[in-house]
Amino acid sequence: MLHQRSPLLLCCLLSSCAGPTLADGKGEGLLSFDRVPPKGVTVYNKPVWTLGDRLVYRQGERVNFSFRVTEAGPDGYKMLEERLGMISIFDADFALKEKVFPKDPTARLVLDPAEHQLNWPLWVGKRWTSRYLEKRPGRPAPSQRARYHCDAEEWIQVPAGRFRCLRIWRRSTLEIPGQSYMDRTSIHWYAPEVGYFVRRLEDGILLELLEYHRQKSRG
Repeated sequence: MLHQRSPLLLCCLLSSCAGPTLADGKGEGLLSFDRVPPKGVTVYNKPVWTLGDRLVYRQGERVNFSFRVTEAGPDGYKMLEERLGMISIFDADFALKEKVFPKDPTARLVLDPAEHQLNWPLWVGKRWTSRYLEKRPGRPAPSQRARYHCDAEEWIQVPAGRFRCLRIWRRSTLEIPGQSYMDRTSIHWYAPEVGYFVRRLEDGILLELLEYHRQKSRG
């Protein structure tokens, strides 16, 4: 004999299978950015990634991370971290939208609508600001405001070689009504030759490019 389950019981079973959900709401995205470069400055346009492009980094002089482009198209890109299996999802402007861990769905991170780590075209002196919600399954979604300033162009030596880079300062603030937080500051070095960052200094930990492989020339 088949036993019928009540609609309430079915609903509970389905909810438990689905696991923790993401909080509602949406951030404002790109709030402001300098639109016109000053006369005489060098302007860098958005790069192009292709399937198979690969970047290898070393973090804190101990841990290596290898990233490979697995999807590339007009809507954006996906990059697989080969050791952990983490998938980073970017939009067409290289704004980070999501980090997915197929082996652990509860570790998912969604930046809603996205964090604009870069803004095009890019030049020394450019500033921009974005606000997004930081969503994790089963947790509140705090608002983050990130302010960027590209303040210099300089040569950087990393294990992968010597690159002319744009130095970008990032200052982020956690925005929760009724509470006040100090800014967190990090520095990123973007290399047009590579089409991405070759060095990051975040929370006192250094991340540097060990090697990179591009399938064709950058855009």
